[in-house]
Amino acid sequence: MMFAIINEFQMKLPFYEINIKGMFIQLFIHLLRENYWNQNPQLLTNMDELIKIRNYLRNHVEQKVTLDELVKTSGISKFYLIHIFKKTFGMSPIQYHQLLRIEKAKEMIQFTTEPLTAIADKFGYPDIQSFSKAFKKTDGVSPSFTANKNKRHRRDDALFG
Repeated sequence: MMFAIINEFQMKLPFYEINIKGMFIQLFIHLLRENYWNQNPQLLTNMDELIKIRNYLRNHVEQKVTLDELVKTSGISKFYLIHIFKKTFGMSPIQYHQLLRIEKAKEMIQFTTEPLTAIADKFGYPDIQSFSKAFKKTDGVSPSFTANKNKRHRRDDALFG
């Protein structure tokens, strides 16, 4: 990495200063991560299982997932799984899955005309109230607010587009 930075500086191609800044940021991130992994070797040891769980959650975004399912998928005990997932990704596996589900639901609200009840059902929420509560907790506004905002934008685009 250092040789690439030196080479970029010596060649002085257009915008080399910006590229060098980006390369230094990449180097800094690499060093920070290396330090983090050295301080938390158990995370690196279980990284394959954690990535497997994260991919499982991404692939099951349209349904509710339980910790027991994740334990079966990973072979890691429930409490240790929560601990290392949170330490690695900054939130519990269930919080991460909730975030994914709400992000996908938000996309549907923004880009389709599906009713909110259908969207809630599609992403595994038992009723509109639990969907609204989860949506508001994650996004800060209700799904109906997001839907109405998008309807206004579509109407304005049709009028002035």
